[in-house]
Amino acid sequence: FILGALSLSGIPPLAGFFSKDEIITAAFHSHNYLIFLIALFVAFLTSLYMGRLCFLVFFGKEKKKKVHESPLQMTIPLIILGILAVVAGWVSHPFLAHNFFTFMGDKHEAQINLGIMVLSCSFALLGIYFSWVVYLKKKVLEQKAITVFGRFYQIVANKYYLDDFYQYLANQVILGFSSFLAWFDQKVVDRGVNGLAWLTMQVGKRLRYLQTGELQNYALVIFSAIIIIFFYLFLISGGNL
Repeated sequence: FILGALSLSGIPPLAGFFSKDEIITAAFHSHNYLIFLIALFVAFLTSLYMGRLCFLVFFGKEKKKKVHESPLQMTIPLIILGILAVVAGWVSHPFLAHNFFTFMGDKHEAQINLGIMVLSCSFALLGIYFSWVVYLKKKVLEQKAITVFGRFYQIVANKYYLDDFYQYLANQVILGFSSFLAWFDQKVVDRGVNGLAWLTMQVGKRLRYLQTGELQNYALVIFSAIIIIFFYLFLISGGNL
């Protein structure tokens, strides 16, 4: 787990270092300096978060709750990922004469910039150091952080207010639209379907009187229909049948 956390933090020579460094170097060489600075800041935040995770879980105060090892379905994939976190970055390492890119026939060559490598590693180590100071040694108290960072601390502490936004979206937009759909279903759809059913029942009640079960009545209706049809044909033919 710690190997994966260090790899994600971008610590050499783990796999995460090479992927992170390639992105930061590409941003610098393409003169996207804003993206370059954002990438460095994100590298700092990532290592800070991963350091916080490791220090609180593995080095914090021992919890009374008994924990157990995860089952093999989780342990085996974690072992495989841990091994890849160590060796996967070297597959395409530019220092190797025969790396993955040359094997695939790709002419792409990773850009090497030792200065940026040192800079990105420094940001990663700085994030781990900050997490060690704040979450393990407790040298930086929360109240002091509130005083120093002020509004920015509140934004981060409230997770950029994303939870509030999602809650508002769920309560006002989704539930509001759902309430409209419920009203439409009850007042329009249900009434339309129930009204059609009521109309069918009323027509059936009226038509059932035609079904008397007496043969002579059916014969009378058939005979009357024949007479009506005969007169209709007589009229439209001008009296010539």
